[in-house]
Amino acid sequence: MFELKAKRLASVFLVLIIALFAGCSGVKIDPLAPDPTASAASPVPIPTEKASDTASPAPTQAAPDKIGPPSDFFSLTMRESYEKYGIFSAFAFVSYENFYDDGKFYSVRYVNEDAASPYAASTLKYREYPDGDAWLPVCSDPLCTHTGAAGCPLAKCANLFSFAMLDGKVFFMGPDDALYRYDPLTNSSAKLMDRCREWRLFKQDGSIYVVYKIEDDAFNARFAALKAEADGSITELGSVSGLFTTQQNPVYADRYLIDSRFDPENTHNKAVMYLRDLETDELREVLELDYSDAGSIIPEWAYAVAVYGSRVLFRVSYMIGDSETSSVRNDEYWLFDIASGEKRLLCSGDDLGTNLLYSGKCIVFCDERTDDADPFLLHLLFVDTGEEQVFDLGAAAGREGALITENADLISLNKGAVQLQCVYAMQDGIDDEGKPVYDMTPYPLLDYDLASGRIFFYDKPELPEFYGLTSQGSGES
Repeated sequence: MFELKAKRLASVFLVLIIALFAGCSGVKIDPLAPDPTASAASPVPIPTEKASDTASPAPTQAAPDKIGPPSDFFSLTMRESYEKYGIFSAFAFVSYENFYDDGKFYSVRYVNEDAASPYAASTLKYREYPDGDAWLPVCSDPLCTHTGAAGCPLAKCANLFSFAMLDGKVFFMGPDDALYRYDPLTNSSAKLMDRCREWRLFKQDGSIYVVYKIEDDAFNARFAALKAEADGSITELGSVSGLFTTQQNPVYADRYLIDSRFDPENTHNKAVMYLRDLETDELREVLELDYSDAGSIIPEWAYAVAVYGSRVLFRVSYMIGDSETSSVRNDEYWLFDIASGEKRLLCSGDDLGTNLLYSGKCIVFCDERTDDADPFLLHLLFVDTGEEQVFDLGAAAGREGALITENADLISLNKGAVQLQCVYAMQDGIDDEGKPVYDMTPYPLLDYDLASGRIFFYDKPELPEFYGLTSQGSGES
């Protein structure tokens, strides 16, 4: 069953990735906080044998109407929620903080929202978050067609992950590997730095950072970091001679790059975090996690997700077993304090893809559940102060005569309320062996307001939950 749950995690991740890239596909959903009720979201097939071309798909249940809580359900507005909790990310490799600014959410989308071609022109747009429906171009010229030929100042901002917002300004990396700053007051962009290869741009602690590769005339490579402020000023922080893990290196104390590796050749199977000094190029080990007692493992990832002062949210992922085909995946999230050396395992399990969210202020995570009857305990940790709150969502649902199944995933925290979703299977045909082929679609399960304890349940579709099918061996690959 655990192997099948790992397959569910991978498939659910694909669902979210497709929703994420829908931001530049014309699909009118939030690209980085997918609306699980939107029937336009493309379902992802459960890995099975190829369906027969002649097989007739079985009838499927349409998505339920988008009906949410009443207007007085939420204790906070989105602006109040952002000030208290921040805006949360579900993906470890990108922070949604990059794309939120002053009550607005930004995304690269088609100029024409109804365009169906991947070759159609795109531009940076914004909408009110989370309830806005209209996407508006950031470029303020009403006559601009938002292309390079038209001289649009944001024409080079064409990558979903190439920009970050700071105090109303847009910092973005162009396809020419140069860093630009767009000022809406003048509707113009200015180049701040060029030759930034293999970059990662991110917002952290109220500044913009870029970690990038540089080469000299003899093609000797180093990795550098810079810090940019809202006024366009640039501080070059230094460089290091190498990195174990690239494009996933936060800056610490404006002097160090956080580096890490999970060396498969290490017989002790240790995941290690390092500090690389941008001034002296010194490499210093600061954290070691030893998995020598975990049995036969296949290391996957070990990298820093976010930095909170001296504390680092660190992710470790590995497979337990003799081979990739017979292994169980395990994910762990650790909180490590560089200054004190204290470390804490926040959550661990084979199904953590959407059971931990993080913002610039908080980390929200759930205890592992292996059965529907297990408590659903949600932790809200304010990292800077150490304050932690625990909410028993399972008990809250039980008081309403409901059960939160093992299939439930944490998907968002907006307006002071968390939302859980479930993944349901929609039969989409028959394979060559006569077995049903299923697609998956996530639907919201409930909203829980943290301040008041109010709970709102969404109508369930008349479909089986995905994990139920896999645990019974139906529809599996």
